[in-house]
Amino acid sequence: MKKLLPTLAAGLLLACFSLNAQNVFTSYAISTTGQINDIETDGTGNVFAAATDGVWTIGLFSKAIDNYSTSDGLPAIPAYSLSRDNSGNIFATTATKGLASFDAGQNNWSAVNLGLNQSFSYFSHVSHSHNGDRYLGTENGKVFIQANSTGTPVEKANYSNTHPLGMITSISSTQNAPAPTITVLSTNGIILDISGFVLPITSSSALPNDSVISGKMHKNVSYDGTISGLYTADFSQGAPPSVGLYTVSNSSLPSDRIQALEAFDNSVYVGTDNGLAVLSLTDNSWTVYNTTNSNLPSDDVVALTVSSSGRLWIATSDNSVSTFNDGLGEREVKMQQESVELYPNPAGNEIILDESYLKSQYQIFGVDGTLMIEGEVTKPQIDITSLKSGSYLFVITTGKGETSGAQFIKR
Repeated sequence: MKKLLPTLAAGLLLACFSLNAQNVFTSYAISTTGQINDIETDGTGNVFAAATDGVWTIGLFSKAIDNYSTSDGLPAIPAYSLSRDNSGNIFATTATKGLASFDAGQNNWSAVNLGLNQSFSYFSHVSHSHNGDRYLGTENGKVFIQANSTGTPVEKANYSNTHPLGMITSISSTQNAPAPTITVLSTNGIILDISGFVLPITSSSALPNDSVISGKMHKNVSYDGTISGLYTADFSQGAPPSVGLYTVSNSSLPSDRIQALEAFDNSVYVGTDNGLAVLSLTDNSWTVYNTTNSNLPSDDVVALTVSSSGRLWIATSDNSVSTFNDGLGEREVKMQQESVELYPNPAGNEIILDESYLKSQYQIFGVDGTLMIEGEVTKPQIDITSLKSGSYLFVITTGKGETSGAQFIKR
């Protein structure tokens, strides 16, 4: 039996997580029999690691490490790619059996029926756009888009018709809905979908190498990791983008092999086979972390993720998952120590508080920080009928100005 992932407050409303001069990491060993393929965090901040033998989890506060396999509802193993949707839910791609979703309330996995007649072995990639679309890529160059994560995904056949794609490694988009620029990365180059106009980017043009193994769209800039450097395409001024290239020869990158990319606020995190590099978008400076100048367990960074509160997690090839030891902000620690007791959790259409909270003010936030409900506690029962299923943060402020909170799940 797996331990239920903790429902303590996750500090979802924290300011940006920042690096300090300590250069010290806290690391957790994942006892997988194979390798870590991807990492992600849910709306609460718990860590998920897709691996050869299933999906592993690390509780944000409890630090309990558990493994979920086919006996826990995963339709198949290995697990390849992970994604967090806009409600904080986690999805995983699995070998031969497609997409799976994690039910935090039931503490298990289940297959997602996409209604596709599969002409491929497995989804190599899953991600979610800013407006809730689900992107799915396969090992043989097919791309599917599921609008608002509902209905049957539609294959974008014109992508592979324009340029033969290899295994899909990343799909992301700009924020200018309803016509975002979609970037598809593969082991055989890049496809740009600019308002329906499909443009291939390969080594015959500006791309340093056709093998593009990682990517991240941030502030309308596409950061694309190849085995020969970091390619950038800036769409902030519209299309066509202005392009650039970071390599060992013209920057502080520790290696030209870019294996993982993430970004938060004014920082871009670049995982290489020779350490972690952080690019500051404020002054264009670089900071490099490796086993020589820190206790990063390995220089071979294979995956990165940033939680909704800005907490960076790093997976390395020794199957360690690490984070900076100052990753808990002051408010996050306070919320951990002073959590509200509420039940049931997961909840139906109401949550119940102790009567000592009567006349206090309360707020309920979504995982993206959006205020969903607020008011005064006039009775122990608080109606949450209007909330959709997902994870939420409950914050309460007493008449003395004391604030505490807890994370809860709406069924």
